[in-house]
Amino acid sequence: MEYLKLENVCKQYLYGVKALNNISFSLPQNGRMTVFGGESAGKTTLLKIIAGLLEQTEGGIFLQGKNAAAISIKDRNISMSFADAFKKHKTLYDNLYYSFLIRGKSREVFESRLKEADGIFAMNHMLFKKYGDLNAEERAVAVVLRCLMRDADLYILDNPLKDLQQECKKNLLLKISDCIKNIDGAVIYAADDFDEACFLNFRTLILNYGSISGYGNLNDIYNKPDDLYACKLFGMNVIKGNFIKESDKIYFQPESGGKILTDFTEQAVAFSIENSSKTLTDLTDKTVASQPENGDKILTECTGQAAASSDGIFAVIKPEDLKITESPDLLTADFVSSRFEGNTQIIYLKNANGYLSVKNDNGHFFEPTDKSIALTFDIKKALFYSVKDERIL
Repeated sequence: MEYLKLENVCKQYLYGVKALNNISFSLPQNGRMTVFGGESAGKTTLLKIIAGLLEQTEGGIFLQGKNAAAISIKDRNISMSFADAFKKHKTLYDNLYYSFLIRGKSREVFESRLKEADGIFAMNHMLFKKYGDLNAEERAVAVVLRCLMRDADLYILDNPLKDLQQECKKNLLLKISDCIKNIDGAVIYAADDFDEACFLNFRTLILNYGSISGYGNLNDIYNKPDDLYACKLFGMNVIKGNFIKESDKIYFQPESGGKILTDFTEQAVAFSIENSSKTLTDLTDKTVASQPENGDKILTECTGQAAASSDGIFAVIKPEDLKITESPDLLTADFVSSRFEGNTQIIYLKNANGYLSVKNDNGHFFEPTDKSIALTFDIKKALFYSVKDERIL
């Protein structure tokens, strides 16, 4: 059963900024969803509109089939917690109990929920500390508890772990996931951290400065993001370049130098130019097909000169697909730093394209070096994006 539905929701502030642009999606009863995006993506604005704390400029919001405009904030039965809602001079216990008290719930009900929560979060030691004396991790726990402890039809968590270090996040995410699995109600969790979104692995809505950049299974979106914004959110490597032809072979040539052999010789190369105006040049054996109005792709065969976009293209390579090699002819970069995730070494590099990352899981530790590092990738695993509109080709 559909619990929440948004239809073409827009929000424009009085000073002209359009915070949301035609947001449409639905969430089933007891559904789980992550709203993922960077700073100023529109996450908090969207969540506040759903909760009734802000009013949209256009579009409709429906709760269990009813227009939310006709439902008061109290009657929406949505639980959304904010750090600034806590009284710093009061204990955590009193702060948490207050949300039960104003709803007419007994202390016995509160104590029962508190005991259940302590079984997951082990927070008895901080219950009688003043909220102002809690550390960052304890405050994050407080925000999560205030949202999840009471009964609601929808629970909204707006980036509750944003101020925490990665190790603290992992520890709390495990506890939050354990708590959420037993909740009878829908959950929307906003995050700006890709690892956080991956850990939760809910259906995911990606926001790009107020517009939807992707919606669906996170793994499906990761495998083929619709635009460059999502690629950057996922920490993928973005390399600007173009195709060149040498000795009857087609190469992808990054602007920073080097070249990578493709298997495009004698094969069709397709460029989608929907919402764009690509030009394929120097085709001596084939003419370039005109772009049909239905948005189909331009097709050509690379049997003549290089097939090139007039603006260049972005090649996107996932960190797990970028490899360190011995060949001097390929992409090069300088070592910056590295870290470990389990047995996987994440190596950070830099060249004219900016920062790059490589996932090294071959069992051999990569030693820091002052020398340039040669890189390569399987061109079949690369995704290509328009320079003009940053959409996938």
